[in-house]
Amino acid sequence: MELLAGSRFGRCVSLGSARLDGTPEIAVTFDDGFADTLTIAAPILSSLRIPFTVCATASFVREGRPPHLSLEVLRELAKVPGAEIGAHGSRHLMMARCSDEELRGDLADSKDFLERALGAKVTVMTWPHGSSSRRTADFARQAGFARAGCSLYGINEPSRDRLLLKRTEITGFDSMDDFINKCSGGWDWFALRQGDPAKRA
Repeated sequence: MELLAGSRFGRCVSLGSARLDGTPEIAVTFDDGFADTLTIAAPILSSLRIPFTVCATASFVREGRPPHLSLEVLRELAKVPGAEIGAHGSRHLMMARCSDEELRGDLADSKDFLERALGAKVTVMTWPHGSSSRRTADFARQAGFARAGCSLYGINEPSRDRLLLKRTEITGFDSMDDFINKCSGGWDWFALRQGDPAKRA
């Protein structure tokens, strides 16, 4: 994170504040809504003044069962300087496989639940399981989302659909060399094995 704070890979941004105009930017995002995002990640990121986006699954927060965020902890996380809260579906479904009715309902519920819980607009999200397509992007737009991250590795060009933004996964198994390589685009080739959801109806 100190490498990111030093702007080695570009300006640090939240998912919602990214300019997406071709200038170097990097966003730190977390999916699902795990409680240790508040206890472990947030203090480090906040101390380095790195904005970050946490996309929480509504049903996980409702249940409040470890290791996920409870409603109380989510509200506490939302107050951390630099924290942005986004949606990650209501029931953590494979959304590209959902019917239109199911997709519409899940997106609406996830957004409504978080907005009521936080008393603030929620306009960003990430796709559970990375399951997305042009159809899911259209439904997310209709639901009022402005940005959504999928699981496709790579750099986002200015022309990229804002509801199907690429993200490169960083894992606990990555070495420092892996981390630097991924942040520098050295793993972008992996997208060829994944298939672009922007090309799926």
